[in-house]
Amino acid sequence: MSRRRKQSRTPKRWRDADLTPLGLGPVPDGLSDHDADVAAINQLVATCEGESYLVWRRLNAVADLLERRAPVDPATAKDSVEFTRLCDPRTKLVTSIATTLAVSTYLAEKLVTEGEALRHRLPQTGVLLRDGVLSPRAFSAVVFETTAVIDPGLMVQIDHRIADELTASGIRTVTTVADLARRIVADVDTEAARAEREAAKKNAGVASYPIRSGMAVLEITDTAERVAVMDAAITAASQKTDETDTRSSGRRRADATFDLLTGDGTGPGSRIVVNVITDGSTLEGGDKPGHLDGHGTISADHVRDIASTPGTVVRPLDLTTLADHTAQAADPYRPTALLDTVVRGLFGTCTWPGCSRPAHRCQLDHVTEYNHQNPDAGGATCWCNLNPKCVFHHQIKTFADGFLDDQVIDANGQIWTEVTTPEGFVSRTRAANTWLLPDLGLIPCRHGPPQDLLSTSSRSGSTDPANGTAPQRSSSTPQRPLSVRCPEHAWRSLLRHAVEGSKGAEPTRTRTRTEAKHAYRLQLRAQNRQARFERLNERTIEPATRTAFADDGPPPY
Repeated sequence: MSRRRKQSRTPKRWRDADLTPLGLGPVPDGLSDHDADVAAINQLVATCEGESYLVWRRLNAVADLLERRAPVDPATAKDSVEFTRLCDPRTKLVTSIATTLAVSTYLAEKLVTEGEALRHRLPQTGVLLRDGVLSPRAFSAVVFETTAVIDPGLMVQIDHRIADELTASGIRTVTTVADLARRIVADVDTEAARAEREAAKKNAGVASYPIRSGMAVLEITDTAERVAVMDAAITAASQKTDETDTRSSGRRRADATFDLLTGDGTGPGSRIVVNVITDGSTLEGGDKPGHLDGHGTISADHVRDIASTPGTVVRPLDLTTLADHTAQAADPYRPTALLDTVVRGLFGTCTWPGCSRPAHRCQLDHVTEYNHQNPDAGGATCWCNLNPKCVFHHQIKTFADGFLDDQVIDANGQIWTEVTTPEGFVSRTRAANTWLLPDLGLIPCRHGPPQDLLSTSSRSGSTDPANGTAPQRSSSTPQRPLSVRCPEHAWRSLLRHAVEGSKGAEPTRTRTRTEAKHAYRLQLRAQNRQARFERLNERTIEPATRTAFADDGPPPY
């Protein structure tokens, strides 16, 4: 993944900074082994203190963003009209941070919560983070343990007590810091402790995540007593065996859990689908890995083990017929089963930077929006224009102001997705499973560019999203270039000028607002592609041929 910062000036790199005054200079030569070890330990301590300070700076930057972009207190947000919308300011800020840093929405929300706590709820404890007394993980634990406190006056008391006791006691480990904060909250605000207990019950759930060697973890979160009952049931089921059973205790418990959840493969619970995509040669004994949806890459042997499991259905993917069978005949908006499988297998997960939702749990999105009234005018149902997005990021793309996504195929046939945030940061990511479908991007598409792009590219100036026509201006009026740094602001500005310029005149709108917005985004994507192509041209083409090459038609996307 590559990220492009908004500013054009390249910042000084950390590796070029002189950190010697902070005790992080190179260890001098000629030291005895003991002195070299001491110097290394001192550097270790200094880096930990520096990490705490940098996290403090990071959270302060997040707090500054929060105060400018979403100043409403979440506790009173229900009374604000702005916070009743589908994509409220805080949600859009979290999405911008997640996209820019290429982290999950959960981690971005955690950053915002901790930045808010540092600024408003735990400023005294935050000083300990700044000075390296608390580690970032320990500060996160304090934030978590004090979440249920809603009384500002009590929060001030709790913050001061936590900071004082940590300073006096020398407690540093995450577990003991969390326990100290929990004790103080229970002592100062009994109601908060009770509310935390009730709120925790709502966090019950089941999650799974992959680990190495084709294995995964199933994690159940519930009240302590319910988990104890489940654990006892698993233990009892795993002990129903005899002396001939050579399985380990862990293997027996895992098998017993599987049988309890799936009905031992005989009940209705066994009707479960997992999706694996692999090269045909792997099933014939080759060594090329496969992709298991929700897990990631698995070995060739693992693929064959799954394929040989009773009940497994193997369906070949014939890419030679893909170009002629991209959309369903009865509904061109919907992809064929072949294209659906190929697109999900190519990307593997949600394509929004930082999101890891498995592709088969996502919705397929037309990057350039599909035009239901005139399909030729909008984006095509094709592998070049489809990618998986989870429900949340699909809604962000559709409804939140300022976010613009794109998808391009480079000259080598590799498919890239791109997301631009309202602040102008750009994240580009290559399709994760290009190695599995290396020839997909080289297959020629059978459709042309959207008619909306063809019909607007020949007009001078920018298309007016208010009525779908170019704004009429006198020849003496200078035309300002269209800014693409904040697409939605530009769109709204054009819409406002169009409304002001047509006061007293008959309405001339030929498109709905949604259609105009989609057409405008189409132009922005084309401009971004042209700008990207010109940057590449500047880097790779000799000056003598640069102009002719740049003028030789549109970029080959």
